[in-house]
Amino acid sequence: MTKLIFKLLATVTLLWAAPSGAAIEDAAWKGGTVNLRFKAWPKALNYLTASDVYTGNIWYHVGVHLLATDENTWTPLPWLAKKWEVSKDKKTFTFHLDADATWDDGTPITAEDVKFSFDLFWDAKRCVLCEPVRSYNGPIEYVKVINPLTVEIRTGDVHFEKLERLGSVYILAKSKYSAGTFDKDYDKVIYGGGPYVYDNKASEYRKTVVLNRRKNYWANKYEYFHQRFNFDKIVYKYVEDHAVAFEMFKRKELDYFYFEYDAYESMENRAAAPFTDKDFGFAQADKFYPSTWMGIAINMRSGIGADKKVRNAMQYLLNRQEMIAKVFKNHMVPAPGPFNRGSKYSSQSKPAEYSPEKAKALLKEEGFTKAGSDGYLYREVTENGKTVQQRASFTVLFANLAHEKWMTMYKEDAKKAGVEINPRFMEWSAMTKLMEEYKFDALVMGWSGDIVPAPEQLFDGKVAGNKGSSNYPGINIAELNKLMEDAPGEFNEKKRIEMFQRMEKILIDENPYVYRWVEKNHYVAYWKDRLNPTDKAFLKYSGDLNRRPFHFHWRAVKK
Repeated sequence: MTKLIFKLLATVTLLWAAPSGAAIEDAAWKGGTVNLRFKAWPKALNYLTASDVYTGNIWYHVGVHLLATDENTWTPLPWLAKKWEVSKDKKTFTFHLDADATWDDGTPITAEDVKFSFDLFWDAKRCVLCEPVRSYNGPIEYVKVINPLTVEIRTGDVHFEKLERLGSVYILAKSKYSAGTFDKDYDKVIYGGGPYVYDNKASEYRKTVVLNRRKNYWANKYEYFHQRFNFDKIVYKYVEDHAVAFEMFKRKELDYFYFEYDAYESMENRAAAPFTDKDFGFAQADKFYPSTWMGIAINMRSGIGADKKVRNAMQYLLNRQEMIAKVFKNHMVPAPGPFNRGSKYSSQSKPAEYSPEKAKALLKEEGFTKAGSDGYLYREVTENGKTVQQRASFTVLFANLAHEKWMTMYKEDAKKAGVEINPRFMEWSAMTKLMEEYKFDALVMGWSGDIVPAPEQLFDGKVAGNKGSSNYPGINIAELNKLMEDAPGEFNEKKRIEMFQRMEKILIDENPYVYRWVEKNHYVAYWKDRLNPTDKAFLKYSGDLNRRPFHFHWRAVKK
């Protein structure tokens, strides 16, 4: 698969073109309403500045990219761009837009919109919070409009996945997003070119998000849209508590239920409702690759989180195996680091063991040799000319109540070693504000991964201090930065893999995260009298950001 990407980027001639002839007939029946769940309320409706999974769900429906991606082969496909070329030096990309492409108000999508979007996202003053987009795609030298339907993008570096990355950037309507301040003025509106339209009137703040399908969507002629986006209406219901959500599913107020880590217990009693209902359907698929890794980001900028040995001690105090067994019913496996398990880019390292003894030894080396009356360790440091006690203490922020069980176990285990952990629950929107300003000791995070790791988005030291960066720990290691800069431009696959593996070893050694665990499988329950899976409900490279194996490859049952 990587060889295929290399071949695409190395090709100078036309890479892909739209199929000719009549539009592809969709065998699935279109219509009906599908009721889905949001377990947290989106921070805002502007995905480019909010960048959370829930806003991402909405934008997957309403937004438009230059290219689509085949989730079974990971190859680029036509969408807004019906064809494209790549230059010999692999830095210039020419996209030819579909003349039929329109925004949701019916106006044409043009090369000016593409240029406007890229210029906006790469302007750190106009879009402060677009840092993840800039980090992921790298420098842009220029964007040139050749004609109304042709745009040329010149990049400042070479990346073996550059075509796919440029193709995945959301394109915005210049006429709609030019006015005002982009970071602030578009949090409550959406203008898109995707297959659905956000229904502002039917949607209700902190309750529901309603999306309506565009009839005769202009991109339906492409194979990618075959048996997708079939529901006339998509309703996301905000239900934070998984037990409440599962009861709603039983009453058919939700059309399917995705069993995440907070709901594994709901699968235990298979002899009871709803598992015994004749209309009940259940499906599972391996989540091996790509997978979601979960961790605790430690702020390395100041305080005790800046000490490498303290971060290493935090790894040894997490009893992964016991937590996986007791809390997650063995549906997880320990995560050794941030790269996908099973990936050839992984260093194949072993997860950190649970060892309070090793944690204590490391803390002792860092000067934590005294304990207060409460049993927690401290060391004496000089601040403003005075000697003060610095406690071995972390406040850990989290935005999902499902984390309470294992966090309580972590707190008790850490206490035995003299480390204080203070779990603090916050609403997601409030927590993200502290994240943006790096005002935290540590926070519980989860990241979904693509086929090839994208460490520069999460660990690039050059953007460690930029507002809106995804480098929440603030890691800034010279060797790591150099590898992240050089590896993407290495087209010798063997050498590139070795460079990525070295990156992960550095990230495991430095421990910007306490690496927790990875989910084993997808599990989903659905009502067979309301939904019907397509022949490829589970796709090989669907990823996790938008739960695509379930949300978007199902069709309504014709009554």
